[in-house]
Amino acid sequence: KVLCQGNDDFDWTPYEHGYCGGNSLVVNPSVKVKNKKHKVYCHESYAQELYDMFVNHMEGRSFVESKDMVKGSLHNVTNVSVVSDHEILIDTAAGSSAIVDLTKERQYLENIGISDYNELIYNLKASKTYKQSLIDTGVVGKVVNGGRISLWEGHLSKIEREFMDQINNTAKPCAYYAEVKEINGGGYTVDIMGVQCFMPGSLAAAGILTDFNALLGKTIPVMIVNYIRTPKPGFVVSYKKYLNAILPQKIENELSVGMEVYTRVTGTSKNGIFIQFKDSEGEWLFSGLIHRSVMSKDFEKRFDSREFRNGDEFKAFIHNIVEVDGKWRIVVGDKMPELKEET
Repeated sequence: KVLCQGNDDFDWTPYEHGYCGGNSLVVNPSVKVKNKKHKVYCHESYAQELYDMFVNHMEGRSFVESKDMVKGSLHNVTNVSVVSDHEILIDTAAGSSAIVDLTKERQYLENIGISDYNELIYNLKASKTYKQSLIDTGVVGKVVNGGRISLWEGHLSKIEREFMDQINNTAKPCAYYAEVKEINGGGYTVDIMGVQCFMPGSLAAAGILTDFNALLGKTIPVMIVNYIRTPKPGFVVSYKKYLNAILPQKIENELSVGMEVYTRVTGTSKNGIFIQFKDSEGEWLFSGLIHRSVMSKDFEKRFDSREFRNGDEFKAFIHNIVEVDGKWRIVVGDKMPELKEET
């Protein structure tokens, strides 16, 4: 009230009487004040945070500790409170607090499936469960230029840190869904939760990639394989690594000796033809060899005449599936194999 002395237009009457509905307010007894003369009339959930910010400001301190909020630092969010129609107050695990301007967080809002900041403000006010579920996703703030806290930059840094852990921890590889955005040189630019990554063409399929445009716009599972610093820093991902990781289980569940498959030629050698065929989901996942020893006479004659070219497709049959030194080899022939009784 002292701050408003001399302002005859300000009406303090509603604040000096008992609460009786409407605009009249009473003191909020739940707010812990540092001076008995201080009275807080705000009854919103963020009343305590606002009061603490006010006291720190009046005593010449910032409501965030500068030693904590240095540019580039990351802060795990432990609580979120609404302070205006477009701002939230976040509390961090380090004990600091900061205001986040949601008008500058469009990308973050889109990432969590929110149309605009008004929707987020409404959800936070309407449900404590929603607030907790948001915090449980692992909200991270990052200090950017001007000391501003950015949830989007914090999200990107969190994901990048997780990717680095994947590169260093090969014992527990993890797959991520990537949206293939565009062709980039000899590969693709893909988006994983907002992080732009590079997928070389050689790692974009189980075998030889014959149609670069076929992957554009698709969402595929990939694994992180590397981080490059030049010419442009970024993560390298691989669809092929993911396919190889699930290959043993796919072979066991989907393939059997004598099974008819529709194959595609990917290369030839003096002893046979290298082929690919699809899994149950239509991916050219499996690769094998039609060896000379399993060719019919007519097929071998065509093979010796070099009639087969890359991309040729024809029906064939699985003759054998063996594992050698941790790698699977699938032998395919143009004729049905003679199935022998197991002993």
